Amino acid sequence: MSPRTRSIWQEWVETGEPMPYALVQGGDPAIPFVGGIPLPPVVDEAGYIGALHGEPVDVVRCETVDLEVPAGAEIVIEGHLSVGRDAREDLFGEFAGYGSTETSMQPVYTVEAITHRDDPIWPLVAEGRPVDEFHTVTGVGQAAEVLAELRAAGLPVTTA
Repeated sequence: MSPRTRSIWQEWVETGEPMPYALVQGGDPAIPFVGGIPLPPVVDEAGYIGALHGEPVDVVRCETVDLEVPAGAEIVIEGHLSVGRDAREDLFGEFAGYGSTETSMQPVYTVEAITHRDDPIWPLVAEGRPVDEFHTVTGVGQAAEVLAELRAAGLPVTTA
């Protein structure tokens, strides 16, 4: 779970209600890039994308949860996330090319609807040992953050 998702999930845990979610696949290429940028919690990702494009992101309502998603999404998986750590997460391969050796209890995602365009294109990231597509996407945003921090520290840095 990303730090942003974890923070939102914790708010729902405090209410005792399952957290609604909508997982967007495909659509505007800015979505995964902005999703990989460590934006401050107060910055709205959709608003950030709209600022990049010079116009608001066109959104539509989900079918089963009270959320909106980009209208250009290829596939949307929606449902709720449990407020407890109800299931043991199994072993899986990590992005750095190694396998985990421990498991932990995690929330459960319940899928309530999958909507899609006709003949959707389901994008994927080929995970593997660095450097792979994941690093290409998240690296751009992380490099921008590092550059800003170095410049804020008064260092004569031109790029990162």
